[in-house]
Amino acid sequence: MKQFVLTILLTALLATWLQAGPRIVYSKPDNAFVVSGFKESCPATVDDIYKFARRMSIPGISYDESSRTWRVKASIWIGDGTIPGSAFFQLGSVKRPKETLIIAGDIWIRPAAKSIRRMDGRKAYINRLTAGLPEHSEIRPKILFDCKRNGQFGMFMGYRSLSTRGRIEKGGELFLYNTLVSAAVSDGRHNYRNCWRSLKKHDLKTGFYAEKIKFVNTTFSYFTGILINGIDKETDYQVDRCVFENGHIPFGDVMKAGNCVFRNLKAVSSGGEFTGCVFERNLWNWNFDGRKIGYDVILTNCVLGHSRRKNSWIKNRKTSPKWPMYPFIEERASVVFHVTGKNDLPVKQALVEVACEKHPGAAVCSSALTCESGKTPEALKEVVILVLKKKTATGIPGRPTIRFFNFTITVSASGYQTVKKTVSSEKLFRKLKNGSLPILKIELKEFK
Repeated sequence: MKQFVLTILLTALLATWLQAGPRIVYSKPDNAFVVSGFKESCPATVDDIYKFARRMSIPGISYDESSRTWRVKASIWIGDGTIPGSAFFQLGSVKRPKETLIIAGDIWIRPAAKSIRRMDGRKAYINRLTAGLPEHSEIRPKILFDCKRNGQFGMFMGYRSLSTRGRIEKGGELFLYNTLVSAAVSDGRHNYRNCWRSLKKHDLKTGFYAEKIKFVNTTFSYFTGILINGIDKETDYQVDRCVFENGHIPFGDVMKAGNCVFRNLKAVSSGGEFTGCVFERNLWNWNFDGRKIGYDVILTNCVLGHSRRKNSWIKNRKTSPKWPMYPFIEERASVVFHVTGKNDLPVKQALVEVACEKHPGAAVCSSALTCESGKTPEALKEVVILVLKKKTATGIPGRPTIRFFNFTITVSASGYQTVKKTVSSEKLFRKLKNGSLPILKIELKEFK
């Protein structure tokens, strides 16, 4: 056992010893600055690239102090991929809270050199780009792609090989906090593109083949193609309080997102789970056209605006156990109950239970206890959640099946008579306003 522990320690020490120090090189054939060896405690910045370029007399990079704006006419590659070590890159800081990067090139977070995992599960070598800081909301950086034509440049992670049957190499981590990612020219004709670009020179197809991503309070606008594609079950990701606007399709994968806004898009995704999100002025929110694989969509407390075109509502033509034949959109809502007794006084520790006899799964979170105010919890982890409406694609275009549900509500409390009520989800659905339901009041009578 001691020998085993000693071997692990020696391996870790060797890996640390082999790591190269901070390094920036310029690849002239690729017109790219390659950043490697920068630690998490002291990440690389655009300023480091600028100083390196001046020292090496490399043109194409400038800085405007008055607007805190960098202009870089080259790509930035984070990580070498062959030299042992990590590469951390930071945009936006306390000293430069409004830092802007206008880049006429790609940002590529490359796969790190192979390494063993640490005791906490993380890889020993990590390549990461961070924009903004989670603890400083006043830091609001911008990344603007200066494209001469639609889809010329973008941001991607890892790669999918073109020559080896789609072999995927994951490319590290991307953390964006309070950041704007957009096109430098926002006219719809100079949009950036992240995914599904074939770079034959490097034998790769771009994507978001990531180990970990965090997008918090970040805006993505003026993008073409699919913004994020390549997320799988092993990817650790968070998408919260983000805005996706004036672009094509944000998600090529089945993903989860919370408290986001999706507007002026071609479509949102092929499926996924969305909580507290707003959908407005999209060409389609979703379109099950049968040709492209459609997945189930679950909406909880969402505001679903009318799309400019109607959903085709056709079942998937291709069959596979990996996806549903008849995809559906399920609209859910959280329900808060207010239980009162005599003289409208609150009843605490009342048990509220909701059941749907014919479709038990329609009561997603089916029970809750009232607090001092006589109300059931509002927090999503504790609140009662019900399916109000379910629309499912069929084999007939434009003719989905629509299903509502009948719920039985049972309320019991010590010293009070048990109350049972039946309510239709169709009736509740009509009461939805801005994705939420009014509080449902239930009165209990005391035992005589």
